[in-house]
Amino acid sequence: MIYMIQNMEKLKQLSSHFIHLYIEERDYEHLHTYLSADISWYGMGQHACCLTLPDVQRLFHEETKLYKKRFLIQEEAYEVVCQKPSFAVVTISCTLYSQGESHDSTKHYLRISLIWTLEAEDWKICHVHISAPWKEETPKLTQGCDNGPQTMTQLHNRQCDALTHIYNLEGFAEAVQSVLENTKQQFALFKFGIRDFRFINQTHGYAFGDDVLKCIARNLSSICQKEELCARIEKDTFAVLFHFTNKKELHNRLHNIRKHLLDEHIEKRLKHPIQYIGGVYLIQAGHTESIKSMLDKAVLAMQYVERSSRNSDFLYFEDWMLNQKNRSSELLEEAVKAMQEDAFHLYIQPQFNLIDKNVISGEALSRWFLADGTAVPPDEFITLFEKHGIISSFDFYVLEKLCKVMRSWLDEGRSMLPISINQSRLHIKEPSYLKKFCEIVDFYKIPHELIVYELTESAFTDCVRELQDFMKEIHKAGFQIAIDDFGTGYAGIGMLSQVDADILKLDKSMLNGLGTDRRQMTISWKIIEMAHSIGMQVICEGIETREQYYDLKMLRCDIGQGFLVSRPIPAEQFAVQYLPNAVLL
Repeated sequence: MIYMIQNMEKLKQLSSHFIHLYIEERDYEHLHTYLSADISWYGMGQHACCLTLPDVQRLFHEETKLYKKRFLIQEEAYEVVCQKPSFAVVTISCTLYSQGESHDSTKHYLRISLIWTLEAEDWKICHVHISAPWKEETPKLTQGCDNGPQTMTQLHNRQCDALTHIYNLEGFAEAVQSVLENTKQQFALFKFGIRDFRFINQTHGYAFGDDVLKCIARNLSSICQKEELCARIEKDTFAVLFHFTNKKELHNRLHNIRKHLLDEHIEKRLKHPIQYIGGVYLIQAGHTESIKSMLDKAVLAMQYVERSSRNSDFLYFEDWMLNQKNRSSELLEEAVKAMQEDAFHLYIQPQFNLIDKNVISGEALSRWFLADGTAVPPDEFITLFEKHGIISSFDFYVLEKLCKVMRSWLDEGRSMLPISINQSRLHIKEPSYLKKFCEIVDFYKIPHELIVYELTESAFTDCVRELQDFMKEIHKAGFQIAIDDFGTGYAGIGMLSQVDADILKLDKSMLNGLGTDRRQMTISWKIIEMAHSIGMQVICEGIETREQYYDLKMLRCDIGQGFLVSRPIPAEQFAVQYLPNAVLL
C-alpha cells in the first residue's frame, strides 16, 4: 500500500513537470529526460503521430517553428487511473490560454494521457496521447475528505508552488506525513537556502532568478528516489525528504547535492557555482511532532552554519540548539524587565599607560546577573539584542547609566578620566540615533571629551560611505572615536585609510605568539607604527602577563587593558580606586 501511495504522488508530480515543460516552457531539451527510448506520441496535428524517438524529436523541431506563442496553464487535474509496480497510466485535464491574452479570451481544453514505465529505477514515458474534449469542462478532482469536490486550481494553489510546480509548505507537510505513517524506514528532512540569491536577481534579473529556482526544483525532483519528496518552502528555500540506511551514506549524498542543483547552461550563465546553507533533521522512530516542527528544527540547524564560509555547508539538528533557542526566548522576556528594573550592572575596566602602568582611562561594560545569580555572557546577550531589534534601547539604557554615574562623580568633585562606550554597528543607519545620543550626554552635562565612542571592526566591512559620514558627525559633536577588536578578521589594514578614528584597539588575539613568533611580532609592530603615523593612539586588550606587557612596551604601544592591572570592576569601585576626590587632595 505504501509504495502505491508514494508512487502515485511521484507520478503526479513527474507528470506535472512534464506538462509544464511541454506546454508553458517549451523546453524540449529537458523533455527528452522524461522520455523512454521506446516512445510513441499521438498529438492533434496532421503530422503528430510518432512511433519512434527520432519521430518525436522531429515533431519537437517542427513545433519550435510552429508555435511562436507559449501557452499558460490555468487549471489542471491529474489522476492515476492505473498503477502497477513497473507500469502506470496518468490522465491530465487542463485549461490553457495563449500568453499575452487576457484570461477572458477563448480558452483551450486538452486531455493528455501518459503511460509511464519503470526503467532502471526511473519512471519514463513510453506513450503520450493528446486530445481535445468534445465539450468544455472545468477540470475537477474529488478528494477523499469531508470537504467535498475541489477544483484543481484550488488544490494546486493549496498544495503546489505556483512557480516551480513542486510542493509548497502545506502540500509537502501533508505528503511527508502520509509517507511517514506508512513506512518503517529511516528518513531525514533537509532544508536549505541558496547563498546570496539576491545577487543573482540583481545581476541577472528576476526572470533568470525564476529560471534558476525552476531548474533547482526540476533537478530535486529528478534525484528524489522512491518514497522521497521535495518542495519549495518560500523564496529560495527548499526542502527534501530523504530516506537513508546510515548517516555516512546520507552525509555523502547531502554533500554531493550541490553538483546536481543546476543544469550546465544555467551554471555557465551564472559564471560561478551555486552554494547553499542547509539544516538536517533526522526523523526519530515513533515521532509524534508535526512536520512543520521538524522543518523548524532543520532551520535552527541552518542558523548555526558559519555564514562567513563561501562553500555549501549544512549541520544536523541537535537538542542543544533547541535548548539555546528556548534560553534565548527566556532571556528576551527577561531583558526588557531587567532594563525597567535596572538589573544590569555597570562595570568599568581600567586602561593603563604602558610606560608607567598608571590608569588613564576606562571602558564601560555591562554585566547581567539573573535571579539565581548566574551571569549572562555579554557576547550572548548583545548578539541576541541585535538580532531581535532591542539593541538600540539597550545601548541608550547603558549610555544613560554611564552618564548618570559620571554626573555624580563630577558633582563629587572627582578628577575625571575618559570612559569609552561600545555602540552597535546597527545604529549607523538610524537617522535620529546620534541626535538622541547627544541629548542623553547633554542632559547630564557630561563634557563630550570624556566620552569615547567605540565601534567594532566588523562595522567597517560594509556601508563604508555611510560610516564615513557617521564618523564625521561624531567628531563634529566633540567625541573621540575608537575602532574596537581590530585584528579579528572582519576588515583589513586598508580600512584605516578610509576612516577617521582617534584610537585603534588591538584585539587580544593579536597577542598570540607575540613573544615567540617573529612574524607576529613584525606584523604587530607595523600596525602600531602605521597607526601612529596617521595620528592614532593604540590600545591593546587582553594583557595578562608581564611578558606581554614588556613586548607591547617595546613595540611602543600606548595603552594597555587586561587582567594584568585589573579585571572589569563595578563603577563605584573604579571611582574609589582611580578617580580621587579633588577636594580632598
